[in-house]
Amino acid sequence: MLTTRKRDCGKEKNGHPDRQPLIGDGQMRAKQGAGPAPLGIDIDVIKMIIPHAAAVHCRDISPEPVDLARVASKRGLIGEGTERDRRPGTDALDRLIRCFDANGGLTTPMTWIVKFGAATASRDRPKSSAITGA
Repeated sequence: MLTTRKRDCGKEKNGHPDRQPLIGDGQMRAKQGAGPAPLGIDIDVIKMIIPHAAAVHCRDISPEPVDLARVASKRGLIGEGTERDRRPGTDALDRLIRCFDANGGLTTPMTWIVKFGAATASRDRPKSSAITGA
C-alpha cells in the first residue's frame, strides 16, 4: 500500500504532504472501486508515518495537511465500511487452515485464530451496546 501511495502521491520533492494531492488520490482510488473504509485507512497510515519521519529521520514535517485532507474527505469520500453478512464456507476455511499449517515459519497461531473466529463469529459487531445504551 505504501509503494502505491508513493507512486501516486510521492511526487513532492520536499517530502511535505499536501492536502490536495491526498484528496485527489482518494478520489482517483474511489473511481477505481476503493470503498470509504480503505480510503480512510490510507490517510491514517500516511499520518502514522509522519511522526516516524520527524523523530527517526529528523524531518521537519507537519501532520496538518493530512488532517485537513481527512476532514475534507469525510464529506463523502471516506467513512465507515459497509456491514457484511457473508461468512467463509467450510472449503474456504479448510484451505486457509491447510495453508497456515503448511507454513512452518509463522509465529502467530493463525490456525487457532481462524478456528476461533469461525466458531465465535467474531466478525459480527453488535448493533447496540448494553453498556452504552446505544
